[in-house]
Amino acid sequence: MDCERSSGLRSQIHALCRSSSESRFPSADASSPLGSAAASPSPSPVNEKGDVVSGSFYHSLYPEQNIVVGAEVTHRFSNSENTITLGAQHPLDSLTSVKARVNNFGKANALIQHEWRPKSFFTISGEVDTRAIEKSAKIGLALDLKP
Repeated sequence: MDCERSSGLRSQIHALCRSSSESRFPSADASSPLGSAAASPSPSPVNEKGDVVSGSFYHSLYPEQNIVVGAEVTHRFSNSENTITLGAQHPLDSLTSVKARVNNFGKANALIQHEWRPKSFFTISGEVDTRAIEKSAKIGLALDLKP
């Protein structure tokens, strides 16, 4: 299968193709003077048994500072439910970053992640349902160690 490439003066778009023996879900990325972006449709994971299809898009606003915004749209076939999630990532310093996301059902998540050794992270996360604020928020701690 041939892959077409289109390049312009200020942007580049590359279509990624897979061989005919693999599944055909295209992915595209683009870059511009304002940053880079990528979009990708995907089938549901194996544990969802084909019930979910989703597509995502992210845009790197300032690549040198790793400031990123993104969105994901998910459709669940079993109950015809659509979920739209918007998120952002912002570094506080070279070792610490903050991430946040919110979806159309009112779930808001945030985390702060610190790399205290190369490839080892300490994370504090939280989730709140903004439509049921009287319920308790969920708080999490994670430690990811790599040798």
